[in-house]
Amino acid sequence: MKKRNALKRRLPTKKPIRSRWMWLRWTLAIISFCFGIGLAYLGWLARDLPSATRLQVITQSLKTQVLDMNGDVYGSFGIENRVAIPLADMPPYLVQAVLSIEDRRFYDHWGIDLIRWPKVLLTDIKIRMRSRTAPLHGASTLTQQLARDLFLTKDQRISRKLKELMLSLKIEQTYSKDEILTMYLNQIYYGVGAYGVEATTQTLFGKPCSELKIEEAVLIISLAKNPWGYDPIRFPERSLKRRNLGLTMLRDNEAITSAECDSLRLLPLGLFDRSKSKARSGSYYLEFVRKYLQERYGSESLYRDGLTVYTSINPTAQLLAEAEMEKYMLFLEERMGYENTYANVSARLDSGLVVPAADQYLQGAVILLDPADGAIRAMVGGRDFRQSEWNRAIQAPRRPGSTFKTFTYLAAIENGLAPSDKIMDTPLVINIPGQRPYKVRNHSGKFLGEITLRYALNKSINAPAIRLGQRLGTITIIDYARRLGVESHLPNVPSLPLGAGEVNLIEMATAYGTLAAGGIRIRPFAVEKVVDRYGRVLEQNEPEHTEVLDPKSNYIITNMLETAIDKGTGIRARRVGFQHPAAGKTGTTDHNHDAWFIGYTKQYVCGVWVGFDEEKSMGSWMEGSHAALPIWAEVMKQMHAGLEHLPFEAPEGVVRQPVCDDSGLLPTQYCPSSTEEVFIAGSEPRRSCDRHLPTESSFLGSGLEFRELDRQSQEESELPSP
Repeated sequence: MKKRNALKRRLPTKKPIRSRWMWLRWTLAIISFCFGIGLAYLGWLARDLPSATRLQVITQSLKTQVLDMNGDVYGSFGIENRVAIPLADMPPYLVQAVLSIEDRRFYDHWGIDLIRWPKVLLTDIKIRMRSRTAPLHGASTLTQQLARDLFLTKDQRISRKLKELMLSLKIEQTYSKDEILTMYLNQIYYGVGAYGVEATTQTLFGKPCSELKIEEAVLIISLAKNPWGYDPIRFPERSLKRRNLGLTMLRDNEAITSAECDSLRLLPLGLFDRSKSKARSGSYYLEFVRKYLQERYGSESLYRDGLTVYTSINPTAQLLAEAEMEKYMLFLEERMGYENTYANVSARLDSGLVVPAADQYLQGAVILLDPADGAIRAMVGGRDFRQSEWNRAIQAPRRPGSTFKTFTYLAAIENGLAPSDKIMDTPLVINIPGQRPYKVRNHSGKFLGEITLRYALNKSINAPAIRLGQRLGTITIIDYARRLGVESHLPNVPSLPLGAGEVNLIEMATAYGTLAAGGIRIRPFAVEKVVDRYGRVLEQNEPEHTEVLDPKSNYIITNMLETAIDKGTGIRARRVGFQHPAAGKTGTTDHNHDAWFIGYTKQYVCGVWVGFDEEKSMGSWMEGSHAALPIWAEVMKQMHAGLEHLPFEAPEGVVRQPVCDDSGLLPTQYCPSSTEEVFIAGSEPRRSCDRHLPTESSFLGSGLEFRELDRQSQEESELPSP
């Protein structure tokens, strides 16, 4: 009995069927609950993910690229240094490199590579068993990396990883594989301050991505894993090892042969040597362009929308203008013995010292225009953009000195006077109601008496210019300055012909450019065309031409300004070897506060200003002919090297006529000297010189001529009285 009971206890007892169904229902309920919780959690995570509509219009932040007149990249503006290019512009081995190193099954999976996960997991376990600090292998696909870079952070939380997986699936549903690959290669940060393969290639190798070699392409792709740690500029040896590992991966993926891999591994990094490149500064020019674009398109478009801006800058001219100005500035600082120079002020600033505003050094500005269309070919706004962003070429109002006299003499020519007409260079005092009398002084301190307009202009004599201003009226002179392109306020004062108003350098260069263009006013511009990231032209500037002068008057004033360079205050240009036909004018303000030279040929207009930012004397000798003209001459001489000598041609209606140097009338055989002068047809002198009459000594030794004169006198005496 006991044995039977014991055996009975050992035998399994049958559970009721109802009990088993109960356990099954609870298990399913728990699974469903967990699944629901999981779906709810995923839905909660997905609330921050971009919508399908937003995914369809992914726009990467692209920098605005500024191109020079040759179409080469000159500068850029952007939050991120990124340039987007199509997949077709990327070399095939670049694509092979990114697939071999980052995602070999990219074209086979749907955003998540489940096949790769177990292998990576086992590898990471082995790595962690050997070292707790060694980097682990990642299983992220290119799509996952793109999703993370576009919309997510890079933290290691599970929630972020789940978001990355969901977003990768959505991206794969929205875009083709080639589109995803293109976005990836344009998006990823590769270090050295560059995003995307194009910007990285330009930074490291100084060329476009399409010209990459195999080993260069592998280097760039290899940087993505750790842009800082593999930076080839900071850590070249570490970067070289990483590149060679990438080449091995390419070989393992059968993208290159073993022989090719071995030979490529022996090559150096071959980075772009920036020290041997021409430093493209042009900071004042780029800032001028940046302000124009920001005002027109706003900051968002300027820094993120990837505009392409075609500008007029000539990089050769820009470098030349900067170099020649700085070279001559150093000479002036040494010659004048200034206490504060660029060198010692810079040294104090670099050492962290605060430099008082009064301790300023000599500054300068240069502007170079093309008179045919107004294109700004070079702009130097100061000596160091890092120390002062104040652009003295376009922002600094200064008195132009005698460069303003050109407008006065132009008004005189258009109002009937001729270069050979006489004007008095004598002391002049002008009474002004309520003010002290204005005494006109010449720079030389001397007065020459009666002189011609041509001589007065080419020697830049003050008193004749003031007399012309009184005869014409300052309102007339202001009108001519406005016609040529001066827009600043000009005061209606007697000293206006000497440059009493304040203007900026680009205005004066524009005005002289009108003369260079034959009386056609030009509008200076830096931006020729703006194109958006999709190739749509947003603006295209066409040259603006407005005829504002009679070509005949324009030619005559140009001819007078040619004399200023050939024989007058601008003759130093010839002494340094600049021999092209040119016209120009010096300018010096009171106490040598400002020194100017503005001049032009048929090919270029160039303006130079030299002075201190605050109005103070530069010292004696620092007139326009000494301080500004040499810079102008060197820039123009080198810019015209190899160019044809183009003379200023007289238009129809201009005639040449010899005149007596003393009287300005038709010369006779008794005039001691004469010069050929230019006139507007109909304004040339008709009367013979009456200052140089024959004397008895003129006829000694010629009885025939003496008798002829006696006969003429007798005939005149026999004429009937009126």
